[in-house]
Amino acid sequence: MIPLVYDQINHWGRDDEFFLALLKKLKVEIIADLGCGTGRWTTHLVPEFFLHQ
Repeated sequence: MIPLVYDQINHWGRDDEFFLALLKKLKVEIIADLGCGTGRWTTHLVPEFFLHQ
C-alpha cells in the first residue's frame, strides 16, 4: 500500500496517544526512529520532544 493511502486509512488513534503519553511519563530523552513506515509517528514526536530541548 502506498504511504499516502496508508496514512489516510490509519489515522492517529488511541494507541498513538497511549505511547506518546508513555514517552512523556517516562521522561524519555532519546528516541531513535529507524525510518520504518510513512513518518506519521515522527511528525508527532518532533514538536513534542525535539523542539523542547
